[in-house]
Amino acid sequence: MSFGTFLLRRLIGIVGVLIGVSIITFAISHLATTDPAIAALGDHATDEQLAQFRAEYGLDKSAPEQYLIYAQNLLQGNLGVSIRTRRPVVQDLLQYFPATLELAMAALLIA
Repeated sequence: MSFGTFLLRRLIGIVGVLIGVSIITFAISHLATTDPAIAALGDHATDEQLAQFRAEYGLDKSAPEQYLIYAQNLLQGNLGVSIRTRRPVVQDLLQYFPATLELAMAALLIA
């Protein structure tokens, strides 16, 4: 087996693993028994507020349609908007990345 064939097989395997991980991640997030709209807005939210939230976050669509939107956004680097901070998730990740890196380095030094 040549190196090119080996590399191609590895790349195809990586793509398969990434697709599998994205499907599992999506499925786990949908196994929660709590309605995300109620969890975000509270028990006293009106039906109109819940419907607006579901439409805004695409929760009113079928699960396969939600997954396709999720996968498309992931491929484009769009991780969405945080429900808690109302900012892009990438912005929140970048804000806390230095502290995460510091903790990882400290753990690496201790280990």
